Amino acid sequence: MKRFLTGIGLVSVAILALVLTACAPAVTNTPAPTQHASHTAKPQQAGSPSVRVPITCASLFTSGVSSTLVGVPVMTRADESTAPIELSTIAARQTGELHCLWGGTDTQDGGSVAQLAVDIAPDALAGFTSNLPTIESESPPTAQNTAGDKSEYRCDIEGDFGCSANMLVGSYWVTVYLGDLGVGTVSQTTANHNIQQALTTIASALKTATALPAWNPPGMLPGFCTQTGNLAKVQTAVGEPDFAASGIDTGPADAASYAQLTGTYTQCGWGSTDTSEKFTSVQLGFLKGGSWALPAMVGVQDPQLYMTPAYASISIPGADAAVASCSTGSNQCIVYLTIGKTLVNVELDDPGLSQVTTVLAALVTDIKAS
Repeated sequence: MKRFLTGIGLVSVAILALVLTACAPAVTNTPAPTQHASHTAKPQQAGSPSVRVPITCASLFTSGVSSTLVGVPVMTRADESTAPIELSTIAARQTGELHCLWGGTDTQDGGSVAQLAVDIAPDALAGFTSNLPTIESESPPTAQNTAGDKSEYRCDIEGDFGCSANMLVGSYWVTVYLGDLGVGTVSQTTANHNIQQALTTIASALKTATALPAWNPPGMLPGFCTQTGNLAKVQTAVGEPDFAASGIDTGPADAASYAQLTGTYTQCGWGSTDTSEKFTSVQLGFLKGGSWALPAMVGVQDPQLYMTPAYASISIPGADAAVASCSTGSNQCIVYLTIGKTLVNVELDDPGLSQVTTVLAALVTDIKAS
């Protein structure tokens, strides 16, 4: 109920108010400070990606254990600290994949003759699920579902031995290759046991592993590979009017190739059957955001290509930076160059650096216009 004051009460209140006003200090009316919304700085993305799989190669297998699995002495050749120097492995690092390699001393084009190779791709459940039927149809497995949430492996013994396996652990896609070309002393039972041991070890390590945050590649992916009229531009660049489009060997589906994502990675190629020409083949590969990888390539020899020298810096008109590994002896030239944030891989014949540079300059102009 509302309360009303009496006449006496009203007088008393008025007197009290006058007394308090006389005794109180003067008050200055200062405008209240303007309130601004609080802005929290957004974390900046790192300039280069890192492995998102929270385990290390050394925590999976020591050199001693991997040597036992392979059947000959091997040592660590690549781990989470190794800078990738191929377009496919650079793409894999951008998606946060872990690549481990234990290899022997003997090599050939393609890498070590004896090796244990492990690739682990995070956030790859969809890729594993969609590719597994093709994997198993092209290479019927020796055994299935022996480790992880789902798995398959195949071991072949034909004067040497080779085992390949794919496994799903949570959303991690794991691909393992184990083999020694020409060893001729490993039984089918031993090969099966060793690849099974590798899968069981990896599955145990990944069981409770949470992937680290993803890295988003900056920049744009050039549209040259899908652009109408690119054949004519390549013919002009190499000076060979008989060049035609050629197929690209994408390799079998596995955890590493899953990183070659549409919108981030693309390849295309052209060639001629006339081996008397200066240029018989041009292969292009593009990786959005991959420019971060180029500086670490200088002075490094690609272990997969032992017949070509270490990468050295070269100048290509129109490119921001470039490195090349060329050999007139093998007539092979492998070039990596950057255009903005994009990494471009060019593989072509090597009739001499000046001629290679002329072709590359023309291609860079065309790529920029795509």
